[in-house]
Amino acid sequence: LDIIELHDDYSFTMHMNSPHAPLFFVLAGLEIVSPTAYEEIGPDDFGTNPVGGGPFILKELVTDNYALFERNPDFNWAPPELYDHPGPVFLDELQILFIGEEQTVLAALETGEISLAGIPTQNLVDAQANPDIDVHVAQLSQIRYVGFNTSKDPWTNPDLRKAFAYATDREEFVTLAWDDLAQPLYQPLPPTIWGHNPELNAIAPSFDPDKAMSMLDELGYVDVDGDGLREDPDGNDWTVPLATASPDEWLRQAEVLEAQWRAVGIPLQIDVLEFAALVDLTTTGTHDLFLLLYGYQDPSILTYFFDPERKGGSNRAWFSTEELTDLLVAADSQLDPDMRYEAVTAVSQYIIEASPWVYLAVPPALTGVRAELMNWRIHPDTSFLYWNAYFETE
Repeated sequence: LDIIELHDDYSFTMHMNSPHAPLFFVLAGLEIVSPTAYEEIGPDDFGTNPVGGGPFILKELVTDNYALFERNPDFNWAPPELYDHPGPVFLDELQILFIGEEQTVLAALETGEISLAGIPTQNLVDAQANPDIDVHVAQLSQIRYVGFNTSKDPWTNPDLRKAFAYATDREEFVTLAWDDLAQPLYQPLPPTIWGHNPELNAIAPSFDPDKAMSMLDELGYVDVDGDGLREDPDGNDWTVPLATASPDEWLRQAEVLEAQWRAVGIPLQIDVLEFAALVDLTTTGTHDLFLLLYGYQDPSILTYFFDPERKGGSNRAWFSTEELTDLLVAADSQLDPDMRYEAVTAVSQYIIEASPWVYLAVPPALTGVRAELMNWRIHPDTSFLYWNAYFETE
């Protein structure tokens, strides 16, 4: 982006230095904020005192507890392609509660304290058995993956990283972690993101424990003392630290990986951190393996994760090469959809072969909704839309 030329209160022109295909996706979800409000409130406080043009107005925010919104009485510009009612919304208030415990969420949904919530897989059967709760299942534009810090030995070796991929049984993983509601994944883009090419699955490492053990043997990781776990090439005890987030769902996934990798002699050590601490750890370059997610709707997310300038930030695997950078630039600058698809495929193929990540699954979006809440919607990015929602009373 070079400059933005403002014409009047409702129109402007963006002047670009070069073609940028992700711009169309960005503009579809980008809000223009009030410059007056931003200048008055300041950059430090604007995030917690937003001024926008949406259907709700922030009334109260209690950090780590709840956010309370009230109806915007002036809102009457809901897009007619999506909503029958232009506005204002029917709900007087909307309260978003921040609840960390999974069982607490389900209990609040069952009692009617909350009307809509994401529910964990292990609570699905209980939620479905409750006549007061409707359960909706959708596929996320999100993936779960294990990343390697490729700037730190021994993870600089792509063959070692590939051995972990061959040791990973995605089919079993989704069964044990999500009761088969998730979708196994073998490449960096899920089917829910444009640019996913199913033909790439054929070249991606799939579950082959014999190949994993053979590769580990060739790299010098062998079981010296006969305890079933491998030592490093110098014969010393080998520990593979995996940093994961603290919620139960994440720990279950890490434990599935621990069992699968132990079967080929990989001694995994699970380090449980708060999510923010986990993300911060990946910016230091001192980490080893990490279990994380991403959610997006455009293949340019791969630039976000593998741009060399983002090491120490979103490039959590600290992985980049000159060839990959050129491929990313080509994909992001190609405006023709067919040619861009080919360019994105080239990016994905390169990343698959380099193996900075082990791709695990596309998780499900499980939503429990009180039966009396009508006409709500779920956005493709999995956020909830309440613009036309209302409560049906007897």
